[in-house]
Amino acid sequence: MPILSEYWNKIREYFYFTKQYIWVFIAAYMTVVITVTVYTFNQTPLYRATTTLIVEPHTPEAVSFGMDSFPGEEGAFYTTQWEIIKSYAVAKKAFNLLELSGDPAFIDAEDPIEMFRRGISIDFQKTSRLVKINFVSADPERAAKYANAVAQAYIQHNLEDKRSTSKDAFTWLSEQIAVLRASIEKSEMELLKFKEKEDIISLEKRQSLLEEKLSTLYSDYTRAANKSLELKTTLDEVEKLMKSPELAESLPKIIENSYVAKLKMDYSELNNKLAEISKKYKPKHPVTVSITSQIDQIKESLAAEIGKIAKSIEIEYKINKANEEATKNNLDSLKQESMQLAQQAIQYGAIKRETESSKQMYDVLLQRLKETDISGSITSNNIRVVDEAKIPANPFKPEKKKNIITANIVGFCLGIFLCFLFSNIDDTIKTEDDIKSFLKEHFWGSVPKDKNKITSKEKGSVSFLRSYNNIKTRLGFYRREHVLKTIMISSSVVGEGKTTSAISLGIACAEAGERVLMIDADIFNPQLGKLLGVNHEAGITDFFFDKKDKNDIIVNSSIPNLSVIPSGLIPPNPGAVLESEKLKILVEAVRDNYDIVIIDTPPFNLAIEVSFLASYVDGIVFAVKANSTSRKTVKKAIEGLKSAKGNIIGVMLTCTDFSPLENNAYYYNRSDKA
Repeated sequence: MPILSEYWNKIREYFYFTKQYIWVFIAAYMTVVITVTVYTFNQTPLYRATTTLIVEPHTPEAVSFGMDSFPGEEGAFYTTQWEIIKSYAVAKKAFNLLELSGDPAFIDAEDPIEMFRRGISIDFQKTSRLVKINFVSADPERAAKYANAVAQAYIQHNLEDKRSTSKDAFTWLSEQIAVLRASIEKSEMELLKFKEKEDIISLEKRQSLLEEKLSTLYSDYTRAANKSLELKTTLDEVEKLMKSPELAESLPKIIENSYVAKLKMDYSELNNKLAEISKKYKPKHPVTVSITSQIDQIKESLAAEIGKIAKSIEIEYKINKANEEATKNNLDSLKQESMQLAQQAIQYGAIKRETESSKQMYDVLLQRLKETDISGSITSNNIRVVDEAKIPANPFKPEKKKNIITANIVGFCLGIFLCFLFSNIDDTIKTEDDIKSFLKEHFWGSVPKDKNKITSKEKGSVSFLRSYNNIKTRLGFYRREHVLKTIMISSSVVGEGKTTSAISLGIACAEAGERVLMIDADIFNPQLGKLLGVNHEAGITDFFFDKKDKNDIIVNSSIPNLSVIPSGLIPPNPGAVLESEKLKILVEAVRDNYDIVIIDTPPFNLAIEVSFLASYVDGIVFAVKANSTSRKTVKKAIEGLKSAKGNIIGVMLTCTDFSPLENNAYYYNRSDKA
């Protein structure tokens, strides 16, 4: 199951990571657990007693007085009741019922009642009318006694509040009834005086007659107005026809005139005759002139007759207009009278309605006064005790088991949190993920801590060597696809295990049958020759100063297939050796004589001259000490080597905290990812 294996490896990785901060985890965990445990066992045991009440929204009544609540009021009612139970007034009443004013437990308190009230709490459900009154005390007997006292105080407070409310309501209602009685008497007197003054008895009859007159006059006025409009229109048309008498047949008034009809007939016959004669005679012929003269006389007669008709229409229009104006004046007068009657009716109705409204309100208040008087004498209550508080057998605080379990959980979570916090604050390279995600370089593997000194005789623990064998194997796969004859082992700072890594890889390759040459190019602090037990006095520096040939400085080690070029004596300026062409010539001269050449170099931040060496080797393996070197330092060194055209082929992580067996299992499971 690859997925399960991946998750399991992730968990193991987190576990190894947490081990770095195990004392932080233990300190946080133990601090929380011990603090909570000590606090819990030093707490004074507290006992809680509970009295259960049922609270009805309304008092049970033998006779209903119409006091039902509106929808939505019940929730507000219960919320109010819970606040009343916890109020200072109820606490004071319970305090007085218990006669605690001289009790030693409260005598030194600044506010004894407030101190007593702090022990009260309530529990309730929105779907139930039951409420539980709790009282917390260090004395179980007092807890039960005080809880029952608070319940009784609340019941008494509720009953007294009802009586007080009824009494106040009765007083208020009595005052309002007296005021209304006086108001009714005053309104009735005003109504009587208004009737006498305005003759209000015949008001309705007068209004009826007036409405009939108004209706008749309005009809007469409408007819007169329409008639005037009709006559005016006819008169305007007749005046236009006076200019063209031949068009007289277009108006009914003219058509109906027999004389006009006769003139029109003669006019038509003469026109026809003139048309026939015009075919035979010229316009100045006596016959033509005679007929034309007759036509002109008919036109004059027709115009005179139309003028008479227009005059008669005009006289009729003026008479009708005068009638219209008279009718309008009468109509306006009646309207004014109607408005006065309407105002009287409004005043009368207002006084009458006010009187009737006062009487209705008086009847309602009188009925409510009687109901209030009866309800004030009723002693029933809407609150009843369901269960009285019993003396609790066991304390409810502190909850020792719960507190200790919670302390363990909180302590564990706090410890894990602090481990991750310190991890995030610490920006050193710790894991494979840091190398891949931050440095974005290939990961060759990691090597656990090993206290044994690496020499030609003592090679380190099994787990230690197994780690380098794994790295050597991965390098072998890489070398099959890439030219990798010369490998430079470098680091960013001193003490990251680059020399140990170089020796261990060289030994692993030599034991695999490869011909290996190791060059100690760490001129500043040469250690490779010492650790392998070879004479390191003659070496690179002798070749640099032309004191010896390359074959003279190659020394065979005690390990088969492994040869060494020591650094030689440290010169005054070691950097000059590293950046010289001589060292390049030496490396190129020996590379073809061996299967692999491994070069140990100074740390980049100690000797930047190592960049020259990096530019002509086939590959660079970078050693990083776990939990030691910051990400920024490592990244700066790698970028420096890359800027010199160095080929960084990967990074190895040294001095990890994995145990030998864990290391083998871990990397065995992850070998497919290398």
